[in-house]
Amino acid sequence: VVVSDRLTPRQLARLAEAQGRIPGSRLEVFPVRDYPLGSLACHLLGQVGEVDELTLSEAQRKYEPGDWVGKDGLEASWEDDLRGVSGRRGVLVDVSGRPVQELEEIAPRAGRDLVLTLDAELQKVAEDSLQLALNELRWRNGERTGGVVVAMEARTGKIRAMASLPGYDPGWFAGGISSRRFTLLLRDPAA
Repeated sequence: VVVSDRLTPRQLARLAEAQGRIPGSRLEVFPVRDYPLGSLACHLLGQVGEVDELTLSEAQRKYEPGDWVGKDGLEASWEDDLRGVSGRRGVLVDVSGRPVQELEEIAPRAGRDLVLTLDAELQKVAEDSLQLALNELRWRNGERTGGVVVAMEARTGKIRAMASLPGYDPGWFAGGISSRRFTLLLRDPAA
């Protein structure tokens, strides 16, 4: 039973200190996708979320309940490459849940890196300029609308910026989005 999947550093320290007095308990660290640039290129990058029942039934043992998968954008289309392989550890415990013997350990393998041709500074300029244009349209027409900007190198075909607004912060989904925030996104007529 997962008691909490979001501990503050203080809570984590207190639990680690008390763990020896709580039979059968253990702390596990799970990676969480980090989006350091916030909403920048959110529609292109996409987001991750917990695997759903339909995906579990179709995936034929590829995923386990509680796994996080790409749900949209590059996170979804490159899921197989970005995912890597989960590790596994088997431990024999006594009736109190204390480890007695390590049975097996399979080391995890990291997924592949994905290198994009996006220019983060140009992406920011594209999104900011698009937002200014949308604000101007809203002021003139009274309507809230969205828009898209794509900047591509003509000779190479490399995409340098791909902006779509309105946007969202994919980090909201990385640790599990709150129902309040998700409802706000669903009710946003321009989203």
